[in-house]
Amino acid sequence: MISTISGVIPDSMQVAGACITAVALLLNDLYQRRMLKNKLLLPHLPHRLALLHKLHDSYVWQ
Repeated sequence: MISTISGVIPDSMQVAGACITAVALLLNDLYQRRMLKNKLLLPHLPHRLALLHKLHDSYVWQ
């Protein structure tokens, strides 16, 4: 990004690496959301409530 701003043209492998990184981050986000959704849809309500409480307590406010 900085090299592009300064006028240096990125190599095709650099662009490919950036694209692979972006796709990996996107797919990981979707995977994490699916896993969280599956954990929250467990059949036992007390377990779901305990998980929600644990998630709430572990969240760090920034």
